[in-house]
Amino acid sequence: MSKNENKATSKVEGVTEDSRHENMGRYLFDAARHFETRIIELIKLQGYKDIRTTHLTVIRNLDFKGTRVTELALRASMTKQSMSELVLQCENIGLLTRKADAFDGRAKAIVFTAKGRRLVEVIRAAVARVEEEMAAKIGKGKSKDIQSALRKFLYE
Repeated sequence: MSKNENKATSKVEGVTEDSRHENMGRYLFDAARHFETRIIELIKLQGYKDIRTTHLTVIRNLDFKGTRVTELALRASMTKQSMSELVLQCENIGLLTRKADAFDGRAKAIVFTAKGRRLVEVIRAAVARVEEEMAAKIGKGKSKDIQSALRKFLYE
């Protein structure tokens, strides 16, 4: 294959490198990744050295009264096996434990430990701080507008 043939086949009509990187989906993805990375940095400063971004998937979907792994997986749009692995990691670092399910004693519910409940408080404070940092950078009005627009887009 000649150099010209290779160059021609590597392009997609109407698609440029800029269009692949400068679009709403990419901005939302990068913003979410930046937001979560910053939250993890702040959490680690509070002594939760073993926490990883993937652990937030469990934390944000877990009810305080407890939630079964199958429900956690459904809420996170992931397989039960993948969620079970994340839950096990969170158990190993002392954030979660298992107890008999209130509705079915044969089943197990995942619940926060005292350390896990404290982490939820730390996350709440970290989220507030990152939102403040964002507002300081782009303006409080724009920050509120983005939240409002995303809420409307996602839930209305």
